[in-house]
Amino acid sequence: KNNSNLITNANNKNPSFDDSLRMADSTTGESILTPPRPSSSPSSSPLSPPTPPPSSAPMHASHPHIPKPSDESVAAKLTQESEIEAVLKDLKIDTLVLARYMQVLSPEFCRRHWEHTINIHHSFLPAFEGARPYHRAHARGVKIIGATAHFATPELDAGPIIDQGVARISHRDSVEDMIRKGRDLERMVLANALRWHLGDRILVHNNKTIVFAD
Repeated sequence: KNNSNLITNANNKNPSFDDSLRMADSTTGESILTPPRPSSSPSSSPLSPPTPPPSSAPMHASHPHIPKPSDESVAAKLTQESEIEAVLKDLKIDTLVLARYMQVLSPEFCRRHWEHTINIHHSFLPAFEGARPYHRAHARGVKIIGATAHFATPELDAGPIIDQGVARISHRDSVEDMIRKGRDLERMVLANALRWHLGDRILVHNNKTIVFAD
């Protein structure tokens, strides 16, 4: 599924990865791929800043940039996904994050990569899957909104759920209020999902997850 910007990172599965997330411009709908970052020193404590990389390996390398297809044809979509896969292979990237990607990945791409592709969806799934969940939740008069991090499988917003969060709302809340309150939920849930995934704390069985949380 897949909501607006593509972040990819990490061939070192490090629980401190939360701090390395770098989002693409949410107004463009285009994809940015983040290459792997250098490993931190094993002796660093969780409260210490990461060990600076060697001068020959800058902390923030330039991002490969893959534009959003100019049309919605199947051929254009497959071309874009082929470019993404080439970057994943070249940079040895093993984790993809769909954060406001706002495009639908092809079933074939999801079948090849679902085990390391995490989507953050702005509803408490399975309610309000797909587009405009806050607008539909507001129209339905719900009293709780949520966010869900899940693996991206061919069926839209139906992959194994990794983490979820909720917040109470009332009839006084507008759609804009719900979006604002939901942002914090989305960040928290995505950070949890990434930490557990990168720390090898998730087992998947029958479209469900077993999470060995902190």
